Amino acid sequence: MDIKEARKQIDSIDSVLVTEFEKRLTLIKEIGKYKDEHHLPLIDEERDESIIALHTQNCKDKVLAPYVENYIKTVVSMSNEFLKGSGQAGGGKRR
Repeated sequence: MDIKEARKQIDSIDSVLVTEFEKRLTLIKEIGKYKDEHHLPLIDEERDESIIALHTQNCKDKVLAPYVENYIKTVVSMSNEFLKGSGQAGGGKRR
């Protein structure tokens, strides 16, 4: 494969990642509404840790596992920041 083809494939993957991340954030907003209505803490650190562990452990190439772990940690962190600032009652700042 030449570099142009590889870059084209990367661009395609990036487009899918953006689309899926937008879907994730939409669901996060719905979860935030539910948590606000039920007076639950916005952030569930135990769940966050389990998500990170699950995807890190499921990485097929163990050389890539630390990078997958960092990627998932970033996704979870950004999702939490979105959740905290998504305009929930009380400013969305509850923890």
